Amino acid sequence: MKKLAKNLVLVILSIISFSNVNAQVKGQLDVLRELGEGTEFKEYYSIYKGDDGKWKGTPYKAISVLKFEYNMHDKLSAFSMIDKETNKVSIYKSYGYMLPNHYTDPSMFHIEGPNKAFLYIDGLFYSLEGVKDPNAVSKIKIEFILIPEKKKEEDTGEKKKLTMKEKIAAAKAAMTADGPVVPKEISEKDHIAIIEKYLADMKPIQDKATASFTAEEKQEIADIAQADEDFLKLRQEQSREYAARLNAQKNGNSGTNYTVKNTTSSSIKIITDSGSTTTLNAGSSTTYLCSVDIYFCVGESSKGSLITDGDEACGSTVNL
Repeated sequence: MKKLAKNLVLVILSIISFSNVNAQVKGQLDVLRELGEGTEFKEYYSIYKGDDGKWKGTPYKAISVLKFEYNMHDKLSAFSMIDKETNKVSIYKSYGYMLPNHYTDPSMFHIEGPNKAFLYIDGLFYSLEGVKDPNAVSKIKIEFILIPEKKKEEDTGEKKKLTMKEKIAAAKAAMTADGPVVPKEISEKDHIAIIEKYLADMKPIQDKATASFTAEEKQEIADIAQADEDFLKLRQEQSREYAARLNAQKNGNSGTNYTVKNTTSSSIKIITDSGSTTTLNAGSSTTYLCSVDIYFCVGESSKGSLITDGDEACGSTVNL
C-alpha cells in the first residue's frame, strides 16, 4: 500500500512538473509584452562556437531600444529596434517587412528576402540567418545576439576617476586571447539546442491556437491577406506603368536615370549589384542610372530585398 501511494505521489509530481514546463513556453507576442516597450539591449555580433566549446562574439557599441509594431487591426504583431544614440531604426526597417509566423502565438518573427528571423528565449534575443520557411526551420545559424541591459541603480555619490593603470587593467580584463569577453549567458549556453527545443515546444501550442481561432481572428487574418494581395497588385500596376513610360521615352527621348526619395522618418541604406552603398537620410533623394538595380542593404554590405529594377524605374521617382 505504501509503495502504491509512493508511486502515485511520483506520478502526480511528474504531471505537475510537466505542466509547469509547458506553462513556461510562451509565444513571442507574450514575450514582447513581458519585456516591455523601451527595453534596452546590448548587441554581440559575429557569433560562433570556439574550439573550447564556448560561444564567442564581439560587442557592438550601440544600445538598441525595443519598439512595438502593430498590424492594420492595431494589434501587436512585430517589433523594431531603435539606436538609442541616433534614434534611427537599426532593426528592421532596412531589412524588409517583418511578419510573425503565427497570428496569435508566433515562435519567431520572419523577414522574407534576406531570410532573417528573430526570437527571444530565456533572456536572449536571437537573430538567425538563412531561415527560408519560419514554420520549418531546418538549420539554425545565429547571426547576432541581443542581451537586455541591466538597469543601473542611481548613483548619487561622486564617481571615482580611474588612473591610466586602472584603465589599462580594465581594458585587458575585457579581452581574452580568443577575443572580447562575452557574458556567460552567451558563452556557456547550448543555444542551438535551446532554440530547437523552443520551436518544437511551440508547434503544438500553435496548432491548438489555430484550431481555436475565433471568427474575429479569422476575419482579421483574411483582411491582412487581402491587404497583402492588394499591395502586390499595386506593385504590379506600377511595374506596368514603368514599362509604359520606358516605351514612351524611346525614339530619342530616353531617360538615363531615376530618382529615389526617402519619405520615411528614418535613414535607409541602399546597395547596388556592384556592392556600392548609399545611406539615404529621412527626406533626402538620390539618383541612379537606369541600368542600376537597387536593394535594401543588410548589415554592412549584404543585399536584402529588391527595392526596384532600374529599367522599370527609369525616368521616374521611387518613394520609399
